[in-house]
Amino acid sequence: MSKNIYLDANGGIEMCHDAIEKYKMASELTNPSNITSSAGRVAATIYESALDFIRTSVGSVQDKILVTSSATESNATILYNIHKNYPCGHILIVQDAHPSIEEAAKQYKIDYAFCSPDAFESAITDMTIAVVITHVSSLTGKIQPSAKMIRRIHSIDPKIMVLCDATQAVGRLRINRSNIGADYMTFSSHKFGGPKGIGFILISNKAYKREDMTWHSLIPGGQQNNMRGGTHNVSGVVSSAAALRYKLDTLYNDRRNTISMTRGLYRSLCELDNVSILNVQSEDEIEHTLGNTLLLKVPVCSKAIAVRLSEFGYDVGIGCACQTEKTTSPNVLRISLPMGITEPLDEFAPMLSSIINELGTSDETIQDPSPVSTKPDLSILMPDTKLTDEQAIWAAEQLNVNLDSVLPDGLKTWMYGINVEREHGPKPHGWDNTDVGDVDLLIYAKITLAHLMEFPDYYDRLHKMEEAAEKYWKDKTKPKILQE
Repeated sequence: MSKNIYLDANGGIEMCHDAIEKYKMASELTNPSNITSSAGRVAATIYESALDFIRTSVGSVQDKILVTSSATESNATILYNIHKNYPCGHILIVQDAHPSIEEAAKQYKIDYAFCSPDAFESAITDMTIAVVITHVSSLTGKIQPSAKMIRRIHSIDPKIMVLCDATQAVGRLRINRSNIGADYMTFSSHKFGGPKGIGFILISNKAYKREDMTWHSLIPGGQQNNMRGGTHNVSGVVSSAAALRYKLDTLYNDRRNTISMTRGLYRSLCELDNVSILNVQSEDEIEHTLGNTLLLKVPVCSKAIAVRLSEFGYDVGIGCACQTEKTTSPNVLRISLPMGITEPLDEFAPMLSSIINELGTSDETIQDPSPVSTKPDLSILMPDTKLTDEQAIWAAEQLNVNLDSVLPDGLKTWMYGINVEREHGPKPHGWDNTDVGDVDLLIYAKITLAHLMEFPDYYDRLHKMEEAAEKYWKDKTKPKILQE
């Protein structure tokens, strides 16, 4: 049986040959902390050499480098330390961040808010202590102008710390922590052909020496200068260095080839009438992204499509690999090509179209908990019906709304806003005195848009305010607003 063509590289790729060989070699080494033995000193030399290569390849020789179990742990470690030192500080998260960023903020009860790449300056306040930027979106492949943004942040307030999540960039783009100016940069090995279960943090010398920052270890222990406990992951570090060296050596040719392959796939997908491409509007835009990612809107359940594609030889993604159960939409497929892919993709688009047509007449799509609405008139939103993804996207298209700028969660927030504004409509959402007497979806969408035009995170702020109000009024008697 032939091996499937793997098209979910943003979720991680296989270990490259060089990394496998180095992993086998390093697995025979002893504990590098055992410096009283010759074997321990040999292991320490090999370990430190590999670590130095990683440090200087994507940072500077003065950077501190910390080894973790994943980019998720790396992100959590930095946010934890920022919060421990500035418990009342406010953190801005630039849109397209990995879910681990928000999850860590919630876990540590950090005051945070999302902002768009175009609006981060106005979102900075006197309480802002840090900004988190994701250099490349795992979902869309979009590249942020991180260096430009960081220069602007530090010009507003040099004390603001910047964490750059470069997980999708390292080994796939030319990136260096010192060049972009981030105080902290995180990434993981399995995105560029190293082993799974190992991540890294680069800390600038300036950030490391900040007198107002005391380091708090998530995992106590004496290793790594008392910054993270646990036995040194020698095999992981040595094989990660080998993978990074290989990827950097082949990066230029692999990227050119991958962009060419993605362009060809884009053209073939554009010929399908049952697929829309969400993340790029033209073939030329591909070169200005990671160069390997196409986000597709499909009319039936994406999970069902992915399963069928796998049966026919193609493995694709349905969203962020870390949260496959919380994908952006039940009707989104993510195609992300491995850098340097050589397998032909001529049959992919016809196969995808055939599977969509097949599933459109089967029971598989009906089984999905959130199927796309098939109502002929999407503009009608009856009081007793649920707003669907397709209706919300349709409304956004009618009003020329850029869902990427709706904060913090794009389509999810847009739908939340529309549902909130249904309070202006009939019961059960509204009240008799507030009923505008209409079932036109665009009425509620326009009200939603009016608030978002004021503030792109209007509904995120509204949600927090209503939560606080619920707690405040829980044991109090509300005054009657309407006269008897």
